[in-house]
Amino acid sequence: MIKLKMNYRQITLPAAIFLLLMITVTACRKVPERTGTSVEKLAGKWYVRVDNLPKRYAINTYNTAANTPDQFWLETAALRDLTVSATENIGVKGKVPVQLSAQTFSGTGLANTLTATLTNIPTFDILNGKVITNGTVGIKSRTPADSIYFEVKAKGKTFKVSGFHATGFIVDEP
Repeated sequence: MIKLKMNYRQITLPAAIFLLLMITVTACRKVPERTGTSVEKLAGKWYVRVDNLPKRYAINTYNTAANTPDQFWLETAALRDLTVSATENIGVKGKVPVQLSAQTFSGTGLANTLTATLTNIPTFDILNGKVITNGTVGIKSRTPADSIYFEVKAKGKTFKVSGFHATGFIVDEP
């Protein structure tokens, strides 16, 4: 029977060298730079009112799959025409042309991709869309927030939509 005698230093020295080598190799990797989307200045969740009526709705703007700076998705599925009834849906969802440097957006004859069960609006127009950086404050938190304004033309009527970018404070949510 052969007995193997190993010295404590014979194990720890190679292990320490291996550990030091691994730390050196992994420390040299570059961390990829985090970047946003091409329309991030205009993207996010917004709390808006229709025609200055008191009811507030959440809408979303976000980049397209192509991530180009010339259009974004506008999704307003929850909007209602309260002058008709609380259930009169004027929600739309579609790709809207954007002028990123001016922070404006508008388009006519835009295809509505919301399902027909939610709305019966096949096409819609977005007019005079504008985002103003730090153009307002949260309703209750008074935190500076970007403001948004646009007009939706659907069902033969034009609705004025205005509001602010979500602040992250619950007190500002509808």
